[in-house]
Formats: sequence, structure tokens, C-alpha cells
Amino acid sequence: MFLVVEPDVVKWQNDIMNYFLPSFITINNVNRVINFYQQVLCDTAQKIICDASQLKFIDPTGFGLLAALCYKLQARGISIELINVPTHFKAYLAKMSLFKTYGIEDFKENGSRFNPQNVVELLCIQERLDVDDCSYKLAEAIVGKVPGVDKNAPPDEMTGYTPYDKITIPLRYIFSELLENSLTHGKRHNYRDTKVWVALQYEPAKDLIRLATVDNGCGFLKSLYREKLTEHIEAINLALEPRVTCNGDFYLRGANKSVNQGVGLSVVKEIVTTTPGKFYLASGDALFKVKPNASISKIMSYWQGVIIALDLKTDDLKEINLPYIINSITNIGSDLTLQFE
Repeated sequence: MFLVVEPDVVKWQNDIMNYFLPSFITINNVNRVINFYQQVLCDTAQKIICDASQLKFIDPTGFGLLAALCYKLQARGISIELINVPTHFKAYLAKMSLFKTYGIEDFKENGSRFNPQNVVELLCIQERLDVDDCSYKLAEAIVGKVPGVDKNAPPDEMTGYTPYDKITIPLRYIFSELLENSLTHGKRHNYRDTKVWVALQYEPAKDLIRLATVDNGCGFLKSLYREKLTEHIEAINLALEPRVTCNGDFYLRGANKSVNQGVGLSVVKEIVTTTPGKFYLASGDALFKVKPNASISKIMSYWQGVIIALDLKTDDLKEINLPYIINSITNIGSDLTLQFE
């Protein structure tokens, strides 16, 4: 029998700690999820048992955060057991390979309310050399699940792009920039073990692609330390500005108008801003949201690293003029002289 002590902790006995997973492990519930994460990591038990009986929904951000938690526990030699998984979640969770990857006990796939074919297996990226290959595979995998998109359809006479290209090209750019950003910023200040977890879902009924990257790196505030910022809110605001980079060998001068370095996050934000999509970015104790109204605020929890989540409709991706967005942002930022090491 479980005796509730705090919102998530339930019982301690014989160096084993039991926790209830939050009901919603999502970007919209990120404060609660990060608090759960920190609570478990502060535990000194040798075995963690997670009760999933209250679990109702996990989105890509949730999968990334759970993967980061499992990685930390595994690195400390702590075993993990998952119990009372609702039947309709089992195939869905197994498809993501989270529990198999981290050796979680007593988890077997059977039953499914969700179609596991509409999710892409959770990936972990650690090296920048893998970014392009991973971006290509992710875009191909998710677009291959979109009905009615023929890879071999003839190209449009005006643009030269096929319907397939119109979705995959923006997606590959988004994946590439998010992964590159996480590894470039995250591995600084002796965070060489930084990993980036990428998760994807596609909801055919809503024509909606949900994607998220979660890293356990140094975060924006440390990465942009040369600006002598003191708040994570300031660091996120600066990271979203065009032409901002943490690379010490890159000088942002007016003559560099043709160089696209330092505009990746700005372009991703603009892609979402010009569509009905959603964009979230969290680092430290700050959370930025584009929709429904752009806002940035402090959250009660703290994430050492960067979390980025997007919702995009495939029909909206087809209308994106990526070269125009990149060029307009490059020109906007061409007079900046910021430099970071």
C-alpha cells in the first residue's frame, strides 16, 4: 500500500524509493515535471520505483526529460523499475525505446490505444558529426508517416520542389539547427558529456508534428557568459536574437552579411511565428513561449541545460519560404557586433 508523503513521493523502505509519475509529462506541465526530476535525483536510494498508474499523457518534451533522468540514475548505478503502466500506453512507450535503452525493469509491450507507428524512436545525440545524418533521418521518418505525400511526385514548376521536399526541407533545417545549437552551447564549461535527446510524434487527425530536443548541457546563461548576464531570462532573450553565437572564433561584423551562423534559433522562432504553430524554450529558471502570445517568464523549477519544443502542421510547412526567412533575419542582424567565446 502506498502512503502519500508529497505530491510525487509515496514510500521509502529498504533503500527503495517509490514515486508516482506526474499525470502529464509535457511541455505545458514542465514546471511539475522538472520538480519531479530534481526530487528523484536528490534521492539517495539504490532503487527507484516509478508508479505510472496516474499517467495520462507524455509528449516529446516529456520523453526527453525522462530519458535525461534515466541516464543520470543509470550513471549513478541506481536501478529503475516501472510499475502499473496503463495498458493503452505500453506499445506507445515501448516504441520510444526509452525503457529498453535504460534497462528499466518489468516493462513489456502489450496493448495500444495510440498508434506506435506515428512516433519516432527516441534518439540521443552526443557528437556534432552526427547532426546532419540525424536531421535527415528524422525528417524522412516523420514525413514518411504523413498520408498523401508522395516522394516521387513531380516538382512544382515555380519552385522546383516536390510536396515531399516542401515538408522535409524546413524540418531538416529545424532539426539541424536545434541539435547544433544544443551541442554548440551545451558542451561548454566542461560539460563535455552533454547529450541531446530528440523525440517526435505525428498526429494524423490534427495533421500535427510535435518535436522536442532536451539537453543536459551548461545552458544559455553559462554559454553566453561574456555578456555578464545575471538572469536566465536575459540569456534566452539574447540567444533568440539574430547573429548571436558562442563560438570564440567567429566575429560578428557588418562584413559578415552572407554568413548564417548565429541565426538558427531566430529562424526556427520565425518559422513558428509565421504559422499557427507553437514554440517553447526553457533554460535555467526561464521559459519562453511564442503562442498564443510571445512571453518569457520565470518558472519555479530549474533545468540545467536547454529544452526546446515545437508544434507544427505539415500544411503550414509547405508554405514556408526558408531562404526568404534566413535572408531577412541575416539582414536584420547584420549590424550587430556581438562576440562570445
